[in-house]
Amino acid sequence: MCSAYIHTDQNDQYLGRSGDHNSHLPVPERIELSIFKEKVKERIVKETAAIGKIYENELASATLSEAALALAPLPNEAKSSLNRLRRQATPPLPKSSIFNVPDAYSITTNGASFLFSDTIVRKKRVILFATDEQLRMLFSATHIMMDGTFSACVPHFDQVFSLHCMKFGYNYPCVIGLLPGRTVQIYKHVFDLLDAAAQRLNLKFEPEHIILIYKFRLFMNYALRTSTPAPSDFGDKANTGSSKYELSPLIIKLATPIYQRIAAVNIPKASPTRD
Repeated sequence: MCSAYIHTDQNDQYLGRSGDHNSHLPVPERIELSIFKEKVKERIVKETAAIGKIYENELASATLSEAALALAPLPNEAKSSLNRLRRQATPPLPKSSIFNVPDAYSITTNGASFLFSDTIVRKKRVILFATDEQLRMLFSATHIMMDGTFSACVPHFDQVFSLHCMKFGYNYPCVIGLLPGRTVQIYKHVFDLLDAAAQRLNLKFEPEHIILIYKFRLFMNYALRTSTPAPSDFGDKANTGSSKYELSPLIIKLATPIYQRIAAVNIPKASPTRD
């Protein structure tokens, strides 16, 4: 490995050198690799696309010689160092729920707004992410799925809430939310926002079927029946027998219009799953 270096300034103007090149023959393929790696690193820092996808795209579009291709690391081999590079450019996790959502997480790569809603419910923050295209897909679907992850939630929030639609046999994520709790007020607030969004887009949120992942269904049912948050271990202690979920008349009494529509739909059977 050559230990010689040429030092330049930010404008690529020569400043000096260290070492010499008298101990080896020129290796042009290493220069090709250096240029290729710089392009990959620049995209890793500036873009939020998957690292493996960026690397493979650049490798496919690069005009590397056979010798350079033989020396180029595989995507899995380069992923570790590229992950470190991205983490250095990633904003640190907020120390409270009061923070500005960076543009990289609120605007899509084609310029569409991804931050669907950022509101306060009883002095607690509710953040929902979705584009208008995702909302249209959700509102036009006859089958939707709801889920909530509690154990893997980011600090200062209680759960990661998600809404998916089923189309053409595939599951499409449509809304991702950070919720501060699991109370009826918070769930009603989320569906009020969705109802308003449907009206804004001249659509109706009237799914024919809704599937709730089993543990999340237990938490939501508990909140709607009692108007209080479910204990953190409630889903683990509850009976995990049937996954068929039928909303009770009590829930309809607590419901906003969107809840009334959801309460009336047919809930198909599904196998129990774990969070």
